[in-house]
Amino acid sequence: MERLPYLLMAAVWWLLGAFVVRWPQTLSGYNTMPPARREAVDIRGAGRFLARLCRLSALLTLAGLPLAGTAAGRWLLVLPVGLLLAGAVAARRYDMCAAARRVRRGKERFLPLLLEGDESERMIRRYLDRAELYVCRRRGRTIVVCAVTDEGGGRFEVKNLAVAAPFRRQGYGRRMLACVAWRYRRRGAWLTLGTGETPSTLAFYRACGFRAYGRRERFFTDNYDRPIVEEGVELRDMILLRKRLRPRNGAAEPW
Repeated sequence: MERLPYLLMAAVWWLLGAFVVRWPQTLSGYNTMPPARREAVDIRGAGRFLARLCRLSALLTLAGLPLAGTAAGRWLLVLPVGLLLAGAVAARRYDMCAAARRVRRGKERFLPLLLEGDESERMIRRYLDRAELYVCRRRGRTIVVCAVTDEGGGRFEVKNLAVAAPFRRQGYGRRMLACVAWRYRRRGAWLTLGTGETPSTLAFYRACGFRAYGRRERFFTDNYDRPIVEEGVELRDMILLRKRLRPRNGAAEPW
């Protein structure tokens, strides 16, 4: 009978891990977030992370079977609870609004990654000083950067968005844009940006809720020293995109 609590707790932890993987949206706090806020969260990543901790908790609990009835065995029943609490804090890294930080000094040290989003250092330096720069780091490495400027009239412009090569196509860029939109929702009415006519880039921004509203003719040919070719397309005009941050009546969001 002394082993029964260990077997029951191990089963509970294992089933909880399976539940979190299958229905990660049930995690505490996520389902009460406004939809715009949820876009900044990698909820599936957080679910997989917490599920691994649940499985580890189950294994730790089973490890206490030979020690059933002893003080050390009782600690192995309690230890998984602390592990899950620590994991809940660590899972914040899957929330871009919690993981991204604003850089106030030394923005130039992020130039190598910023050049992934804009090939001209001269163009970057034209806006970097006045831009609000947000970065997200993982294990000591910067994985995504975003530079945003205040253009007045309730319009904020994404001047640069870049994701480090090993982390592309994993949702970091999309979540960073969602994080920026959430942070500026009370300060502005529009989040805008300009990009070339690269098909995949335009599709990405459309998927993030941006819509075209104009173009700047010959922007790339007039402002860059050499032709820029992406996906077989030589960039000439800049396509202007925007995303509404507030309702049409101008009122702040109810949250």
